[in-house]
Amino acid sequence: MKKKILFGLLFLMFCCKNPEKENHIKLIKVKEIELNPHELVFGNPSIVQLIESDSGKYLFLYNHLVKKFQFLDFSNGDLVREVPLDFDGPHGVGGLSGGTLTGKDSIWITFSSPAIGLINFDGKVLLKKKVENTTIPITFLTSDLQRPLIQSKHKIFGLQPYFMNHHGMDPKDIEKHQLLYSYDFIKDEIDWYDVFYPDDYWRNGKKMSDLTWTQRGNKLYLASIFDHQIQVFDISSRKVIETKEVRSRYIRRFDCVNEIPSGVNQGLINRLTFDKYAVLIYDPFRDVFYRFFHPGFELDDEESVEVLRTLNWSRPTMGVMILDKDLNILGEHLFEKNEVYTFSNYFIGEDGLYLSANNHFERDYTDDVFRYVLFNLVDDEQIN
Repeated sequence: MKKKILFGLLFLMFCCKNPEKENHIKLIKVKEIELNPHELVFGNPSIVQLIESDSGKYLFLYNHLVKKFQFLDFSNGDLVREVPLDFDGPHGVGGLSGGTLTGKDSIWITFSSPAIGLINFDGKVLLKKKVENTTIPITFLTSDLQRPLIQSKHKIFGLQPYFMNHHGMDPKDIEKHQLLYSYDFIKDEIDWYDVFYPDDYWRNGKKMSDLTWTQRGNKLYLASIFDHQIQVFDISSRKVIETKEVRSRYIRRFDCVNEIPSGVNQGLINRLTFDKYAVLIYDPFRDVFYRFFHPGFELDDEESVEVLRTLNWSRPTMGVMILDKDLNILGEHLFEKNEVYTFSNYFIGEDGLYLSANNHFERDYTDDVFRYVLFNLVDDEQIN
């Protein structure tokens, strides 16, 4: 009998998972970087990409103050090139809702009146294609850092993560909302794929709809903002090959909007006080994923709409999960209060993860200088 008990204890010791061992990867702050652009810019662009080449490092961004795409030298802030945009006329980019640099001389863009297009570095619209879905007519399309356009060979993939009639639809309609489309620019065809939110997405109430995604090899990883789930879509087979719950210990309560909020204030307050996930990014240099999250927080006083909107961009707290290539959790990190900007302006480089330090409530906040914090990964055993 004693031998059986001893064997059982040994089995538990060596075969059961050790949570402390699972969470052994830490995110550490390496340095801060300040970039003083010589152009009129906003310190936290909603679209920004880091380009690393033999000739140097550059930021590609959309400058909404001058309504142009621009390339800035990452070492000194000099304007290297800008892409002029014509917003008027039948061949203009009126209704521009986002864009992604996908090649050496091509920028794919989306239009709010659902369409996808291609422009060159001279701002010339080379093509424009309506994006329509016969199952659920869509009324809006966008692309940004959270939902970039992704190119795979001669196809451009995009997300349409929103329910078109949140308050008027029935839960069974969830299975009709296809979330993923592609545009084949050789065949000039739009395809929609059978990728959906889970059937029980509204099991505990009418959660909001939103997604973020990233790419690793021939697979696309779709992570819900208001659910723990991540879906893995295989481009070759054109279907979801894996669904996995990737749960942060800091995310417990999602906002269920069962009825229209009483006012703008109430809607914003709900966004801030409930938990949600944020962007999912793949780091090809370290072969890990970063899944950011926003823990909800209580507001001290009755704030104005302006302050609530600013808090939505610059939340006091944000965290990140570090996941391996199989979406297993390697570690979780909570940033210091107001340490980073939480809405956009982040990218991956060979040196590590860059996050904007321009949180509106941080004491050194400035609107006309780019300030980044560079983070990198370290094994807990290396620290100890």
